[in-house]
Amino acid sequence: MRAYVPGLLIVAIVAGQAIAADDPSTEACRAIVAAAVPSAAYTPGLDVRGNAVPGAAYVPGVDVRGNAVAAAGPAAPNYLPDQFEIPVNPRVFDYLGGTPPRGLQDLTVNAGTLTIRRSDGQAFFNGMPLGVDPSAELVRGCRQLLVQRGAQ
Repeated sequence: MRAYVPGLLIVAIVAGQAIAADDPSTEACRAIVAAAVPSAAYTPGLDVRGNAVPGAAYVPGVDVRGNAVAAAGPAAPNYLPDQFEIPVNPRVFDYLGGTPPRGLQDLTVNAGTLTIRRSDGQAFFNGMPLGVDPSAELVRGCRQLLVQRGAQ
């Protein structure tokens, strides 16, 4: 991981203006993706040796090796919400220490809300994403842009 950081920083500095724009240039994205995979430039559909990679799209009734499989039974109903919201309300005097004044033993503060999306497991605190690697997001976005533009 550390070996990739200097390359990404250099590319980000050199291509900074193009990347800051709403529509980065194809060349800037190629440079970012190449820095993220230093052994070879990224080409959609090919591995680092240039060999074709099979698609990962789901095919019903077929396993990963192309063999036919029996269809699964009907799915059980899902009663879970799309996202979970957990209020974060710590007790004030648990953090301040000492004995709380009479009647304030259960005083809490509303620190915010932890939200977890069930679809992808992404967590948010007060609407801000947690655990997002900005450089990985930049590389992912550039790869997607290069595929959309057909630039190889």
